[in-house]
Amino acid sequence: MRALVAVLPIVWVGRRVSWLEAARRVEEVGLPTLFAALALVLLSFFLGAVRWRVLLRGYGAAAPPAVWRLFMDTLVGAYFNLMPGGIAGEAVRGYRARGAVSGLATSYAVLLVDRLAGLFALLALSLLASLVGPTLPVPGLGWVIALASSIGLALAVAVFGAPRLLATRPRWRARVAALPWVGARVVSIAPLSRPWSLVQALALSIGTQASAVAAIVALVRSLAPSVDVFGCARVTLLVVLLIFVPVTPGGFGQREAIFVKVFGIVGVPAGSALAASLATFALGMFAAMLGGLRLAYERLGR
Repeated sequence: MRALVAVLPIVWVGRRVSWLEAARRVEEVGLPTLFAALALVLLSFFLGAVRWRVLLRGYGAAAPPAVWRLFMDTLVGAYFNLMPGGIAGEAVRGYRARGAVSGLATSYAVLLVDRLAGLFALLALSLLASLVGPTLPVPGLGWVIALASSIGLALAVAVFGAPRLLATRPRWRARVAALPWVGARVVSIAPLSRPWSLVQALALSIGTQASAVAAIVALVRSLAPSVDVFGCARVTLLVVLLIFVPVTPGGFGQREAIFVKVFGIVGVPAGSALAASLATFALGMFAAMLGGLRLAYERLGR
């Protein structure tokens, strides 16, 4: 069904701009800009690895893996995210780091907090941008931000509150533990032991999101140099928010339609926006390829 859903935005984009022509226009980005954007993407991954390590410590890891190891695991996760569903990479990341904390359930809880920190940082940057510039003519933008904030807040309350509540309520803990299959896993999630790690994670998330936004802005501006940098950055925040959760396999189609529609608000031609989207997709594929090579290196080393 997700593959079928992807057809709709692909057709919508194809009726407005030639896919082949947009692919040709990717060459206009230029190698210096492409390498700069790639460096920013990898910086975002690296800062994400630092954030992951901070959160592992916050959840009781006495000796979490080194940042470089977590950076490599993040790239391996990007490789597995190419699988249908888009969450295989998170499953692999949590599995690879399970030995650092009290178990697999806690490892996945850490990754959920990791994603929430990224979401809240993105919402904070979007809110800040909306306060210092003119209102964007995007119908329903407030609803999108409100919905994302509500979902993030609900998940945050569940992830932070449930383990601590069960730790202080033995009867509730026993009842949850009695639930088939899921009960033992839920009660095994350790509560956050270092609240300060959340502040550090949010600060690092500002860096991860800012790096990702800067990479996209560099690509768009190389294809549409007349577009205002600040306006481009503002709508890029909205683009990143709308593709934060991939609805289609690999976000393909979803990302392209959002690029064409949203960047059109600030005057980016549809062909330039689509070319920038394809370049962004290529950078993501390159990061996934690095993760695949890392995985191959590990397998061959055995």
